[in-house]
Amino acid sequence: LDKLYRMEAVRQKLQQLKSQVELAEREGDARPPLGHFVFVGAPGTGKTTVARIMAGMLCRSGVLAKADVVETSGLNLTGEV
Repeated sequence: LDKLYRMEAVRQKLQQLKSQVELAEREGDARPPLGHFVFVGAPGTGKTTVARIMAGMLCRSGVLAKADVVETSGLNLTGEV
């Protein structure tokens, strides 16, 4: 992420998650819920690249069991069954 442009907010969020997990482990608490991430932007702006980097970092730090990324489009997120 250090080599990518305008990633300050992403770096801060990752550090926040890492700190929360470390604190929970030190205190013997359950890990905080991770939730979901949605990356939005124009095509070619690096959304998938950032998602894959984040997944790898979260997996290496033990927050995620696997570094899998699920790609979808807004059409698949409309809530229609």
